[in-house]
Amino acid sequence: WRKIIAQAMLVYAYDLRDPRLSNRQRLIPGGEKWMFWDWFDVQDKMSDENIATLRRLNPSEKEVYKRHLAQSILVDRFKLKVHHVARESPGRDLVVGKNGPRNMTQEPDSEESRPIPSDFNHIRWQAAPISMLIDLLRDLENAPVLDKTGLIGKYDFKLEFARDADMRMPAGKSLPPTNDSEPTIFDALRDQLGLKLVRVNIPLDEIVIDHVEKPSEN
Repeated sequence: WRKIIAQAMLVYAYDLRDPRLSNRQRLIPGGEKWMFWDWFDVQDKMSDENIATLRRLNPSEKEVYKRHLAQSILVDRFKLKVHHVARESPGRDLVVGKNGPRNMTQEPDSEESRPIPSDFNHIRWQAAPISMLIDLLRDLENAPVLDKTGLIGKYDFKLEFARDADMRMPAGKSLPPTNDSEPTIFDALRDQLGLKLVRVNIPLDEIVIDHVEKPSEN
């Protein structure tokens, strides 16, 4: 990582699925305000053993392994101690529609994942795991979204949709004019990718911070 706030590191490391944490609408319980505002330049060198392990894993397994490595950094550098709590929250499951996925070209796991520049209502990815789509949907729905597609690997795909008029925008930016011909994100997923968002109650694994320290410079 380079230039990241502490809360964002925790959200990634512990796979916290409440989007209010990512959008800085809510501080992780037990956290301190500097975790919202202070930026850290975090660099970590993986051991040969870590690299060898990553090479054996598929994209989904790699994400889990990277999150565990991030937790180790937080414990070592931020002296982090947490405990887990469980609760239920209204959310969404992303599932495959009855006719299966479409317009999704699978790429080799070795390909680098990246978004392709496009305009506000058009999103394109190259060699992206489904987790990248999940992150977008969490922001759009402002709710937890779980991947229940069973799609493992990396894909090229695109989405064209209309964003909600009440969507939160970054400071200083406004929502572009809407186009009535553009579908909702629900319809776009169904018609363009063969996927579906289902409303459910989702069990969330959350954390409460028992101890955290602002790290000193190396």
